[in-house]
Order: sequence, then C-alpha cells, then structure tokens
Amino acid sequence: MQNLSGSQWAKAHPGAYRAIRARSASEGFASLARAGTNPPLALRARIAGGAVLALCAITSFAGNPELSVILPRGGQRGTAVVANFHGARLEQAREILFYRPGVSLSKIEQVSDKLVRCTLAIAPDAPIGIHPMRLVTASGISPLRLFSVGNCPESDETEPNNTADAAQRIALPATVNGTITNEDVDYFSFELPAAQRINIEIEAMRLGDLVFDPQISVLDARGAVLASADDTTLVGQDAAISYSFAAAGVYFVRVREASYRGAGNARYRLHVGAFPRPQAVFPPGGAPGQELELRWIGDADLGAQKITLPAEHTDFELVAATDAGVSPSPIPFRLNELSQTIEVEPNDAPEAGTEVGSAVPGALAGVLDKPGDIDWYRFAGKKGQVFDYRVYGRALRSPIDSIMGVRKLGGSDLKANDDAGGPDSAFRFTFPEDGTYALGVRDLLRRGGELYVYRVEITPVRPTLRINSPQRSVSIPRGNRNVLLLNASRQDFGGALHFELAGLPTGARVTGPAGTADAAPAMHTSVNAIPVVIEAAPDAPLAATLVDVIARTADDQPQVEGRFHQAVRLSEYRDNTMCEQVVTKLAKAVTQPVPFSIELVEPAVPLVRRGQMDVRIVAKRDDDFTGPINLRLAWNPPGVGSGTATIPGDQTEALLRINANDKARLGDWPLVAVATADVNGTVQVSSQPAELTVAEPFVELAIERGRVTQGASTELLVKATKTRDFAGQASVVLRGLPRNVAAEPGAVSKDSTELRFTVKAAADAPVGRYKGVFAQTTVTLAGGPVRFNSAYGTLFVDKPLPPKKDAPKTNAAPKAETKPKPKNETKKRVREPRRPEMKPAGTEVRPAGVKDGR
Repeated sequence: MQNLSGSQWAKAHPGAYRAIRARSASEGFASLARAGTNPPLALRARIAGGAVLALCAITSFAGNPELSVILPRGGQRGTAVVANFHGARLEQAREILFYRPGVSLSKIEQVSDKLVRCTLAIAPDAPIGIHPMRLVTASGISPLRLFSVGNCPESDETEPNNTADAAQRIALPATVNGTITNEDVDYFSFELPAAQRINIEIEAMRLGDLVFDPQISVLDARGAVLASADDTTLVGQDAAISYSFAAAGVYFVRVREASYRGAGNARYRLHVGAFPRPQAVFPPGGAPGQELELRWIGDADLGAQKITLPAEHTDFELVAATDAGVSPSPIPFRLNELSQTIEVEPNDAPEAGTEVGSAVPGALAGVLDKPGDIDWYRFAGKKGQVFDYRVYGRALRSPIDSIMGVRKLGGSDLKANDDAGGPDSAFRFTFPEDGTYALGVRDLLRRGGELYVYRVEITPVRPTLRINSPQRSVSIPRGNRNVLLLNASRQDFGGALHFELAGLPTGARVTGPAGTADAAPAMHTSVNAIPVVIEAAPDAPLAATLVDVIARTADDQPQVEGRFHQAVRLSEYRDNTMCEQVVTKLAKAVTQPVPFSIELVEPAVPLVRRGQMDVRIVAKRDDDFTGPINLRLAWNPPGVGSGTATIPGDQTEALLRINANDKARLGDWPLVAVATADVNGTVQVSSQPAELTVAEPFVELAIERGRVTQGASTELLVKATKTRDFAGQASVVLRGLPRNVAAEPGAVSKDSTELRFTVKAAADAPVGRYKGVFAQTTVTLAGGPVRFNSAYGTLFVDKPLPPKKDAPKTNAAPKAETKPKPKNETKKRVREPRRPEMKPAGTEVRPAGVKDGR
C-alpha cells in the first residue's frame, strides 16, 4: 500500500483520510498508526509541510459568518473596550473591517464558534457617533453591524431598577448601556445643584439591532414628570431632552419602550450630562475651507461659534463641544462650493423676498421661525436657463415638511413641489423669459419654530453617476473565483462605463474573458448592470479590504465619474426602513479554499431571438465532497432569461437553459455562472467570465391561420423570410399542437420562401381554437445547433359538418295500425269502489243517446 499515491491512498482509506482531516496531523497519524493503518510518506510530508489547511477545508470551512450583535453597544473615546462579537460560524476570526477612522483592533480571542472577544482601541479624537464594522473570518465577511462611540464614562444597567425607589444611581456625565425587556421600565437617579441644565439623549433605533422605539422622561423626587420625549427629529425614533433644573435635589430619568413592549435584545445607550445637545445649526451648510460663524439651536447654553470648514469634500458632520463635554451624536451639514445667501426678514411676500440677484446657481439658507412663516427669495432669470432646485430639510434632520415653488414676480406659481426629493422638495425649472423671479419655501402644514432650518440648493443640470451593488460583501476563496454584480445609476447622460476596483486584497485580481485583458468589462450604454469576476491566487494571503469602486465614462465621451454608494438596511417595520447605514466602500476578502469550483463552457454558437440554448457548466470537486451544487447566472443580458440547475452529488456537470425573447438586445454580452453549495454553511463561487452573442434568427417563419377537421387532415402554410445566410437545410417542427393532432417535420433552406405541413387530426382531437402553435427551427452550425421559435400562429380544430338538407331520406319503419275510434262512442268514467267488497265497474262503450238498461 505504500506504493499508492496520496490521492489513491485517500480513496482506498476514506475513513482514515477523514480522520486526518478531522484532527491535527500528529493526532491523525498517531491514531491511524495505533489502528495499523499508515498513509504513504508523500501524503505525510505534504501535511507536515503545510497542507493541513487544504486538507481540512471541508471540516473547518463554515461559510460566511453571521454576526448578530456587538456587546457592549459602544464605548468611550480614549479607552480600550473589550467587545464580545456574538453570532454563528465565527470560527477562525481574523480581523475587523472599520469603515470610519478612530477605532482599531488591538486583540482578538476565539472563545467559540459563536463568540469572538475583541479588544477595541478607541482613539481620543475618534469621531463621535456610529461606527459601522464587519468581522472577518477565514471563511468570509460578516454582515454590517454598528458600534457607537461616545465621550462619557460608560457603565451597564443593573437590575432591579424598575421603580424610582430602586433606581440605579449614576454619576454625571454618564453613558449607561441597558436593555428593555417586555413591559420593562428602567429608572436612573442623579443629584444636581440648583440652576443646572442637563441634556439627555438615548440611542436605540439607531443601533440597528431591531425595531425598538424608546421613550424617556425626567421626573422629580415626588414622581412628577418634568419633561418627556418619544421621537425627536434630530435623532429620528430615538429621543433627546434638554432641561434646566431650578432647584437642587435628586432627579430621575425613566426609560421604557413607547408602547411598553420590549425584548431581550432591545438595547439602548442612555447619555446624561451637562454636555451640549443642540438640535440644529444655522446656517446648515458652507463651502470647503470657509471660515463660518454658526449659531447652535436647541440648547440655551450655546450661542454662536466660529469654525473653519474642512478643505476637502467629505461626509462632514458637526459636533458641538464645550468645556462641559461633547454632544453624543453629530448634526448633518452640507459642504460644497455653492455661494450661500442667508435669508433676511421680513421676506414673507414675493415682492419683499431676500435679494439674491445674480447669485444663482447658489444656495439659500433660512429658518421658518414661526407658524405660518413663508420665506421668499428674488433673483434674475434669463430665458432658456435650466436649473435643478432642491430643499435640504429632512435630509438635515429638520422637522420641516417643505413645499417649494417658483413664480415670475407679480404672477402665479410656474413650478411647485412637495416630496420629489423624498420628504424634501425638488424640481427642475426652465426660465420661460427674461425677468425677476421669486422662490418661496413653507411647511406643508404651515408649522414653524427655531428648529425649522432648511437649505435650498440651485444648481446647473450636471450629469451624475452613482454605483451600487445588491451584494453587501464578496468573498473569494483561494484558487477560485467569485462575481460582483455592479449597478449604475446614470442621470442626464448616457454612454458606456469603465470600472476600476482600487484596493483589492493582495493576490486578488479582476479577470476578463479568455484572451482579453484582466480588467472589468465595460458596461454597455443600454444597460445598468454588469458582472465583474474576481479571482484569488492559490497562495493569496487570507486578508480583507474595503475597496473603492469607481466608474467613468469612456475616453471619447464627456467625462463623468461615479463612486460607490450603498444604503445597508439594518431594521425595518412593515417594509419601512427604520435604521440604515450608508457605506461608500465594498468589503472584499480572500478566504480559505473551498472543495469545489466551476467552469462555464463558452457557447460556440449565438443565442438568437426567440431562441433557447443549454449552457454546459462543469464542476471540479475535491474527492470527498459530494454535496449538490446549485447553479444560476449572475446576470442576464437585456431580453435574455435563464433558469436554475443543480449538479447532483454524484455528478460533475449540468446544463442550464437560457432563452431570448423577440426583443433581446443584439450584441456580445458577459456570461457568468454562480454556484452555491452547503459546506458547513453556504459557499458561493463563480465561473470564469465568458461571452454570449445574441443575434437575429436565421429565418423568420410566419404561420398562416389554418383549420383541420376531426378525423381529417389539412395543409398548413408557413411563409419563410431569410434574415441571415446559412448552409444546408434547417429542420422545422411544429410545436404547441393540441392533443391528438400531429404534423410531420419539415425543412427550409436559405432560399425557401414557404413550407407546408400536413396536419392530421384524430377523430377525438379536442375541438377549439389553439393560438399557441409555433414552428421550432434548428440550424446546425460547426459549433452546434441553434434553436429558435417563430411567432405564434392559430389552428382551429372543427367538428365534421352535419349532412346536407337535400340528402335522400332513409326508409322509416312502418307505424303499427290503430283501429279508428267511432265518432258516436264515448268513454265511460270509471269510478273507484266505495267499499272494499265492491269491484270497479268496467269500461263500457255505448252508442250515443242510449241510457243504462233502456
């Protein structure tokens, strides 16, 4: 047996081979030696030399990890936090992908396949607020989860604290990590001197764990509610309170779910302290590098503050900071080069509107500071000028529900909108003539107040491009491939797009069809999606990165560039998004090998309109992997449909049916197959990229309307029109015929103009009109057959006609003779007997006029 190769020995000793895979090399060899079975030296050397990972791929592979929650749900700046990552299939955890700076991984400890303990180092200047992250294992990338960074000392809620008497005492400032179970109420107490202003904010829905709508209240020592908040516009379904306490004493914060619901995973972070908590800022935007004086709104202890805005375009947010602390969460802010006009009151009428002059395009900033307020702006317009107008209100977490309109000064509205920009207003407007125009902004319900801040941006029409993907991450096994499907949203331009993936993991590369450069395929101008295949070398290191996905127009087109933008939905209620996180990079990882791969056999013939084709997909399996492999296409070209297929565990290939409708887009298109299998968790790989040609059919067949009678035959005419040359004869078969109706196959050549089918109907063929009859044509090329269908025709199946009226009558059988009844005879009435012994009288026939016995 020592003469066997490693693979031969493994096949001959499957149980022993599995034992080696299930244990370390030394344990496996020792146990096998005790059992009297030894693998060949070559196999022992391979394992000892570092092939253990490859041999243990199946037993150790766990598919993509599932990360359910990170506990605690946040941490304080400038500290190290031991965070427990809970989930499933978390074995061989390696690293964390951080989407924002300021948090790093200093230690990772594998506790079990459901728990990984990580020490997170939070920098003193880490951005305040939500930090999205993913856990990476040797098998893949986890779903996105959120971790909150605050500025207050952290503690955990301690039960029981369900009443004011049992309230948990906290020292301010404080951040408490707690949980609300069903019908739970949590109380926290703190002591204050007189004339103290305290801000309270809760994070719950924003943590993305589940739909948890918190409510917070401030109470005095008697239990009287001093202030309460459920939903606060700045923080969405979460809540914030700013309250000034006149008297010294002990006060309470009460936390509950708004409807007294809760769950074991209804977690929150409660921030309490004298830190600033503005709920708006004015103006809500500015230019990069500009020195700007801001006015904080919603916190009476804050006033104006001068800041210098960042010099670069970023997703910039403002955080208020004072000697008393830092706000628990930021305020959104618009950062772009538009010149900004600040409203000047009074401007409640078009004629009194704030003068903008020629500062259009530009930005307008205002506040609807009282109920019923409407802000007007006046500016000059020239005939034919086109601008896009958009209100940023709700997008900046203002309570405004805007209505915006534009009119010629002294006239009526020429354009108006409520919700084209989501809850905000937006439209495109072309000036019909030279003159002075007025733009007005108001709230739909005519509400107002100091928080009703807005910004209107008036911009020229510019082409825009944004890239997205239905995939949240992509894992590429060593020595294998996977596919990334990219979607493009073009606005105000067209044309082909070229893609760049910057920052792929070491050893991974974009690969093109055989014989082409290794680059992402160009996205055709007529489509908005493209599959991109990424391949990892067999020796690529296990690593993960956040990749920049960039799209650009071709060199011969006006230059437009777009970046990746993905809104990850974390919680929802009745199909409404309650928490989402926008990311601008795509997570990719090189993972450990998997026990199968696939190859797509590139079609050697075109797929023609109204045609179908079986694509052959071949799987390569490790010797002991016998699981089924499920197949589908990563993407279908326009007008092309595809099904699914499965390679059974004892086979290595399958056919996948694809078809094209009569309007399928002609041309060459990328063709990529996706394979998934259960390897201790779902694993996905892809084929190499191939090319599919969609073409016109070789001949167009038109079926003339036909009729056939039960028990008879008829001739069905089919007209033929050549669209492309082909050699020899193409076979044609009628399909869609009703039951018990048949027709012999026919044939056409490139010179045929018609063909006739003899259609025969059995005597019991079902009668009716059949509109689904079509001709299926097969043209045989050097690369194989090309099959396609004609348009549908109609066939009637009729009953035989009845005999004609002038046909000779058949001899009828003679009627039996009947004796004529005499005219003077009458029928005597028969009476029933009145007594049992009496018999009924018979029927007598008497001559007319003769009485009884006379």
